[in-house]
Amino acid sequence: DKFAQIVAAQGGDASVLYDLDKGLPRSSRREVYYAPEDIIVQDIDAFEIGMASTKLGAGRSYADDAIDYDAGLILHAQVGEIVRKGDPVFTAFVGDELNREQLTTLADPDQRLQEGFDRAMDAIVLAPNRAEFMITPPPIIEYYVDRSGMTPFKMLGC
Repeated sequence: DKFAQIVAAQGGDASVLYDLDKGLPRSSRREVYYAPEDIIVQDIDAFEIGMASTKLGAGRSYADDAIDYDAGLILHAQVGEIVRKGDPVFTAFVGDELNREQLTTLADPDQRLQEGFDRAMDAIVLAPNRAEFMITPPPIIEYYVDRSGMTPFKMLGC
């Protein structure tokens, strides 16, 4: 909610934060991974998700690489969440229309979509929805850093 307040204070439309379909236009060129059965998200490798986004064209490997501003990933579930059979786990997408610079430096959109999708698949660890695979989601903040160094973060009242 604090981020929404900051967006609104700067004249932005904070409602976009709560409804992704209201945000930037997204490409129709997309691939969705649906849960094949009820599953639990065991882990998400943030570095690999970043590399998957780069494969899609949403990031750069080199400073002079072009960016596809319509490319990206949506993660529909977080670590520890149960995803029901048929519900989306993640969506990968690439731009439909590229300018001349993008066409010369970015790979074929279908190739980027497949490579980014595959890399995202490798970044997300899923397990069947059974008691032995249940996990406690990791804390969002584990440590804070100040002048005295790194200190474990504890919520007040915990």
